[in-house]
Amino acid sequence: MVTFFQNFFKLPCLKKFPLKNSNVSFSLNRLTRGVDNIRYDVRLSPDFCKAVSKIVVQVIAAHTQSEEIPNLDRASSLSRERDEFKRLCCEIMTNAVNKAKLRRDIQIDYLLQTAIVKVLLEEIRSQYEKLVMHIKNVIRENEISRNQEGVIQFKKELSDIMENRKAILHKVGSELFQYLIEVQNEKLKEMRESNFGDKAVLPDHIFSNPILHAEDLSDGFFMLNEYDILLGRRVEDPDRYDTLVSFIRDILIQIDEKNAPKQHAEENVSLENGEDVAEHQETDAWMSHTDNVCILLDCFESGEQCRRLKKQKGDKGKISVIRNRAKDQRKLLSFFYRKFRKKKLTERIVAVYEMQSVYLQYCPPLVPQLVLQYLLVPKSRKTIANRLKKLKLYYGKSFSLRPLRKLIMKLDQVSTKARKAYLIRFLNGFVRYHRDFQNFKMLKEAMDSVNLATKEKILDLSRANNTLYEFLLSHETDAEEKPVI
Repeated sequence: MVTFFQNFFKLPCLKKFPLKNSNVSFSLNRLTRGVDNIRYDVRLSPDFCKAVSKIVVQVIAAHTQSEEIPNLDRASSLSRERDEFKRLCCEIMTNAVNKAKLRRDIQIDYLLQTAIVKVLLEEIRSQYEKLVMHIKNVIRENEISRNQEGVIQFKKELSDIMENRKAILHKVGSELFQYLIEVQNEKLKEMRESNFGDKAVLPDHIFSNPILHAEDLSDGFFMLNEYDILLGRRVEDPDRYDTLVSFIRDILIQIDEKNAPKQHAEENVSLENGEDVAEHQETDAWMSHTDNVCILLDCFESGEQCRRLKKQKGDKGKISVIRNRAKDQRKLLSFFYRKFRKKKLTERIVAVYEMQSVYLQYCPPLVPQLVLQYLLVPKSRKTIANRLKKLKLYYGKSFSLRPLRKLIMKLDQVSTKARKAYLIRFLNGFVRYHRDFQNFKMLKEAMDSVNLATKEKILDLSRANNTLYEFLLSHETDAEEKPVI
């Protein structure tokens, strides 16, 4: 009887599930450092860089609707510059793949992709700053000529552009990187796979990563819009990013320990000493793929699948497999839920999702984290209410706290089933954020190690040392190789 209950409540092993892994194998460590012995010297095609500048200007013009864009070629168009950018991008990357094939080193291709990402990100910010500076100069010119109407008009335009800085940079960056992804997938993916294997191809989410275009990762609006989560920022917050990563990793390790306690007794000691790398790698691999949350925990979706198949009179064997999977998922979800509730994380997660129907009534002037604080921390409510009262005149409207008071009462009435569904939703968003954040750190480290050399002295010295990586277009290579008569 004891054995029966032990088996009944025993947690399923993680290896029982078809978990996926999206860890990216990316490195530049086999390449030779440049003249400073720190960074890799890269010379990028001048014509390609000009094409980058032109397409960035066109996309900024499209998203700001400004008539004052500096360096905007009005004889051209967004579609024309987009096609030219994609054509040159394809050519220069094809040449890089061929170089990598010749030297039997995929890292040469990775170096070019890193350089392109760096050029795009730098050019986006550079052109935005040029636009802001240009409008400021236009305002000064109108002030000197005492054109008050022009001053008012351009001050409003400048205010809108600066107020929407984050949104503009995000939209411009997302559009440009989508063009890059299209180039990667249209021709280059097959070429890379045939030469280096499918694992050598960097996945799309490396380049569609919203964090690449974010200026402030503590921005609650960004986190809610992109990842459907809100994380703590203070050291003591239980839902800080680093704290949650360690917490979730520990839960996963505990699940495996419960399946094989004797086997893992010594491993647990080594883990505390930071020596059990394999254990970390296994759990980090789970946390790198967004599908794994549903595979491990979403008993609700499995239950729906079971009901649909029964209604359609589907295969009984398949129904049985899904039913058993749902039972295992239910056990794991309950285990996760107990752990999160013990840490007082479930109340924060529930509050974040319950407040989404009302928080925009208060943001701005508040930020989402303050609305959450109002809901969960009674001591903070008076201070936040006073802040809203003070800002009433500035915003020209009053902020009724009645919706928040109703929500506070509602939070205690949320069912356990709904709380568990919110936990799954949160983990989905968190795992996606974790994947993107780790990839961002990887790519940023690579970008910081790239020196986009343009000065002739550096180029000549690096070329003489055989440490210069040149990625040119065909006509540029031919021109440089042409003998001087």
